[in-house]
Amino acid sequence: MVTNFVLSVSNSNTFSTALDAHRSTKFGGPLAVSIFLIVLSAAGEDHLQTVWRVCFGIGIVLPLTVLGFRLRMLNSKLYRKGAIKRVLLDTTLNVCNHL
Repeated sequence: MVTNFVLSVSNSNTFSTALDAHRSTKFGGPLAVSIFLIVLSAAGEDHLQTVWRVCFGIGIVLPLTVLGFRLRMLNSKLYRKGAIKRVLLDTTLNVCNHL
């Protein structure tokens, strides 16, 4: 099997992450090509602007969905504690700079 990442990794978690990334890219290309061919056969070769716009629209659905879920997700208590401290520190620094 030919791979495009380094096999001599010391940490086993990093190696499994590299395998997961490789696995996900293995299915992305054929999926994109199959969607493109389906849209191309439906729209025809005379409507290439429609083809790329539809493919772009289909391709942006998953990232926007992930972004929507991430924005609605609650942050952990530890992060909120640290975020409050950072806001107070930034506010204090801004007040001191303006004096």
